[in-house]
Amino acid sequence: MTKKILAGEISLEEYLAIKGKAGDAVFREQAGQDLIKRYYNMIKEADAILIVNGDKKGIKNYIGGNTFLEMGFAYTMDKKIFLLNPIPDMAYRDELEAMKPIILDNDLSKIN
Repeated sequence: MTKKILAGEISLEEYLAIKGKAGDAVFREQAGQDLIKRYYNMIKEADAILIVNGDKKGIKNYIGGNTFLEMGFAYTMDKKIFLLNPIPDMAYRDELEAMKPIILDNDLSKIN
């Protein structure tokens, strides 16, 4: 989806509006591939991951299931994990903290 946004095929705002209403199932179906494995392979090739954890579903700094899974992949591969915002108060907060993400406090200049 990032490539489509960068290519101007869909705006970030349109993507977020669709995802907010129906989740990302629509985009997963359009991709015609197993996105979980695709993201796993992308993380394998990356130096780090950046989690843009904004407010969602009434939870400040929300981290959903897919993102939690991707963080787990990165953690087991010893990749740096950056969180744009602090760790949310969620049922799996202890697990999030155990992955020792680097909290950026909405300041991308802290990435090194």
